[in-house]
Amino acid sequence: MMYLFKLLWWRLRVKNNHFGFVPPKIIKRGDKKDWLMGDNNLSAEVLQENGQWDDFLPVYEAQSNQYFDTMHCFVYGTLNCLETLLKRKYGYEDNYSERFTGVRSGASTNGGSPHNASESIRKDGVIPQKDLDFTSDIRTWWQFSSPRPMTVSLLAKGQEWLKTHSYSHDWVSNPVSFLNRWNKNYRSSVIDGMKEALKYSPLGVSVNAWKKRKNIVNGQEMELYYKNVGDVDNHWLECFGGVEPLYWNVYDHYDQTFKKLEWNYPFGYIKRYTVADLEVNLTPQDLTDKYFAKNVKGGDKATPVYYIFDGKKRGYPDRLTFDSYPDFTDADIIKIPSKYLDMISDGLPMPIYGQTSAFINRVKNDPPAKKKLIEIISK
Repeated sequence: MMYLFKLLWWRLRVKNNHFGFVPPKIIKRGDKKDWLMGDNNLSAEVLQENGQWDDFLPVYEAQSNQYFDTMHCFVYGTLNCLETLLKRKYGYEDNYSERFTGVRSGASTNGGSPHNASESIRKDGVIPQKDLDFTSDIRTWWQFSSPRPMTVSLLAKGQEWLKTHSYSHDWVSNPVSFLNRWNKNYRSSVIDGMKEALKYSPLGVSVNAWKKRKNIVNGQEMELYYKNVGDVDNHWLECFGGVEPLYWNVYDHYDQTFKKLEWNYPFGYIKRYTVADLEVNLTPQDLTDKYFAKNVKGGDKATPVYYIFDGKKRGYPDRLTFDSYPDFTDADIIKIPSKYLDMISDGLPMPIYGQTSAFINRVKNDPPAKKKLIEIISK
């Protein structure tokens, strides 16, 4: 009988899995047991005393296109939380590849586990979106979830991120069991746990997408999303705060909406995160040594491109000067936090370097560039 019940429950989960959330199996005992908030395993600092993360949400990225659904909500929701944390702590506006983390998390056409996504980030790191992007020519799940196996060069980039960052995660509470969904005291303790956890990070949460009904909020009628206690979770996304005792705010990357969920919403799984930049205490000498003879620019705001040499940052006065160097391309420009650039002393501007036939031909066939070159020479 118990086997039949579990089989029925599993079939309901698969049938309702429209977005890619696969419930993780929580290890509660032994040396490899999962971390739980309150066990003092996770070293975290209070970042938002009010528990609101509205001002630090990342850019929108669609989980699907007109051809197919990636079934990667478990990755999109997790990376949104990570990118929100980095923006709050350091002002970074990093954007990481869902494809990379999805492959390394063992995603299938049914989706995957958000716990596996976090474990991949902790062990494999992350890579910039541009290195493995969801481009318009991708029209199938198999194209999206590639390369398999991941290339050596991309794996190396993930490890480079781990050299400068640390990442950890834990469960806010033991996942709500089927029977505990009817236990009001248990659900109340979960709400208290969420309120506390939101001081440290935005939360990854599992939900049943989507049903809503009318509620009276502050004397006004408002439609809020709800879940019946017997509903199966099928989606994973970012919870970035709430208004007690009215509703929770979630960022749904699936359709670029901010949804309000009833305050007593029975979330099934809830995860907290922490991340640290290990380079925050770098000295100017550390930076000039690390980026010696490299082109860099600020990664969190619009800044010029600089060439690091002899302990200085030497800016390119214009695009023409940058293009005059035959070995330099946009792909070689390294984005670093602008605060790092501010730590490096300014050097002389980079001079124009035109001793290549390719550059001369480019200028000759480009009237605006030719005019600019004449202005530079005449000074």
